[in-house]
Amino acid sequence: MPRNFKIAARAVISINFLMGLIALTFFDLNTIIELKYFGQNENDISAVAWIMFLSLPVGSVIVMLIFRSVHFFEGRKENLAKSKPYIGAEVISIHSIILYMQILLIGAAFGLWILKASYIVFAMGIAMIFGGNYMPKSRSNTSTGIQTRWTMKSENVWIKTHRLAGRLFILCGVLMMISAYILSGKQLAYSLFGFAFAPYLIAVVMSFFYRRQELAADANDPVGMR
Repeated sequence: MPRNFKIAARAVISINFLMGLIALTFFDLNTIIELKYFGQNENDISAVAWIMFLSLPVGSVIVMLIFRSVHFFEGRKENLAKSKPYIGAEVISIHSIILYMQILLIGAAFGLWILKASYIVFAMGIAMIFGGNYMPKSRSNTSTGIQTRWTMKSENVWIKTHRLAGRLFILCGVLMMISAYILSGKQLAYSLFGFAFAPYLIAVVMSFFYRRQELAADANDPVGMR
């Protein structure tokens, strides 16, 4: 992961922990905190204070450890190194979403606002745009990216697939942000899953056709004159 991304990720994790610890000073560790969700009258979320305020920072650390360990198991280390910008964008996106959720959670615990799914959907849209911008910079590896039979057999197919996926992620990210404001309830949930999975599904299907095109071109040019 690029050095600037490492610094940013560590800063986000530190802020996340600091916010959780500060919030804990206002509650007894074993105080049960109940939160309203979607503006309902009943309390939908409840947990003891230390779990509510520290679970997300701990989750952020676990995410960091997972990403730091992938190179130990990666068979294509050279390509993984070339994919550092994309991996860094993934890490920053995930940590930023977790920090954003921590802010929402703490604010709701202090009665500043009510948790709403639209807040999370909007943030996920931003993360998709950010990640999609870096997706074309990845190279074939077994740790990240869109891994299919066809992308793993051809670097050219991998690059084409991730260029397409990057554009789709940016488009779906924008649509997700818009849906956060105009949709609600089940419609918002359906749009979230649709916009999140559509880029992957389309890219997987297109990787098959990219590979077929490549094989057809090779068959028409057996002596490699292309």
